[in-house]
Amino acid sequence: MGDPEAGFIGLLEYGSNAGVTAFVAALIVSLVLYWQGFRLQRRGLISKSLMRLGLWCILLCILFPLDIFLDRTRNTVSSHIVSLFMVFGIGLVIVHGVNVVYGEMMTKMIRKRPVNQFHLDLTKFFLLLVYAFFIFKFIMQVDLGSLFTSSAIITAVAVFSMQDTINSIVSGLILQMEKPFSIGDRICVAGMEGACQGVTWRYTTLKSPDSNLLVIPNNLIIKEKIVNFSSPIPEFRLHLRVGVSFDVPPVKVKAALAEVLAKSPLVCKAPAPEVRLKEFAESKAIYELAYYAPRYDDAGRSQDEVLAQVWYQFKKDGISLPYPARDIRMRRKNTEKRTLEIVTLLRRVPLFSALPDNDLELLAMSSLTTTLPAGRKIVSQGEKGATLFIILEGEVSVSRDNAEVARLQTGDFFGEMALLTGEPRQADVAAVSETMCLEVDREGFRVILEKKPETLQTIQQMFASRRGGDGQDDDRVNNEGEGNLFQRFLKIFNMN
Repeated sequence: MGDPEAGFIGLLEYGSNAGVTAFVAALIVSLVLYWQGFRLQRRGLISKSLMRLGLWCILLCILFPLDIFLDRTRNTVSSHIVSLFMVFGIGLVIVHGVNVVYGEMMTKMIRKRPVNQFHLDLTKFFLLLVYAFFIFKFIMQVDLGSLFTSSAIITAVAVFSMQDTINSIVSGLILQMEKPFSIGDRICVAGMEGACQGVTWRYTTLKSPDSNLLVIPNNLIIKEKIVNFSSPIPEFRLHLRVGVSFDVPPVKVKAALAEVLAKSPLVCKAPAPEVRLKEFAESKAIYELAYYAPRYDDAGRSQDEVLAQVWYQFKKDGISLPYPARDIRMRRKNTEKRTLEIVTLLRRVPLFSALPDNDLELLAMSSLTTTLPAGRKIVSQGEKGATLFIILEGEVSVSRDNAEVARLQTGDFFGEMALLTGEPRQADVAAVSETMCLEVDREGFRVILEKKPETLQTIQQMFASRRGGDGQDDDRVNNEGEGNLFQRFLKIFNMN
């Protein structure tokens, strides 16, 4: 048998060589696994955090038995190196484990919402703090009380020099507690606007409308006014103003603008849009369109679409946009003559036959004169309306269910039932030749009713005698009853 001492020394040398060899082998295996994990991560099969978590778990499984072996063979240097790698590896396992469990599984897969980076960092910081306390207290057996006492001055100096950083961290904590905005919300703070990308310990990042990244310190945000365009509802309120000539009655303008808002796909139907006459400016009447776009990001496109459609709708309805106040527009010399002609035609309408000339002139001035080319449809069967048409020049065709039932000429009128009762149009009316019509709206007629209450008797007699100038028979009046129609008229004009 050999010398026992020589055999023991040989065992130590063998252990030392084996420790180095095993450590190198562990590094090689780790690199190979890292490369394979990297390839899987690039293909999108696994996330980066999951790949790194798996790598360090495998490496720890190799280092742990290696550390036990080196400790038993009393290979102190190699054992310390391996232990250091294990301490470092366990810390990384904690970090990547939080990323996978909280950041990916709980937040993205279960709750299906964006990761709150501040909560993620806070969780990792707390777990690493507990881990560090365990290492220093129980593994390294360091007296933490004496360590903190001896470093009190250094700590005070460090805190004083890091006031802004600490303020940002505390501000970030306050933002997380109060939650004035969430990730993805469109906000405006300190004059900067963008979509919130995340909140960290020190900064809040926004993506501007120009796709620039804005990094704002949390201590600045906590001092400024915050406007959240995405809360409490995601829809964004828009207020557009449109100027219209004084010559156009408000009812006609409101109907045209309401039709634009009803047709636009970038206008929310609930809450319902509103059209208001806002003010009378120097050379125009200002109307306001108040509505909600689906999201803040749709505001620009919605405004562009609505204003473009307003222009086309105004052209279609014969509504003129105002000229600047400095422009000079020559009025026709025969304005008074035309007004007298309109008054004469209004007197032929049973509704207005008993009115004095001054009231008829007021009605003529508050109504809209429209010239329509041949073939242009004036009203459509089934549509809602609130105006009466009087033919000043030309001829129109009245059709019901695509069959012509009448032709109306200068002095005739149609649409009085829609004006008086608000019911849908009962026929299609189209211009046969170039036709000029006077369009009397409900507000203009209301003025006449207030000045001449005796007009009510004429209206009641009309309900009893005929359906109206839409070319319809009297069936509807007979079926629904004169009284019901008259009651509807009184309700519409608030005359109950």
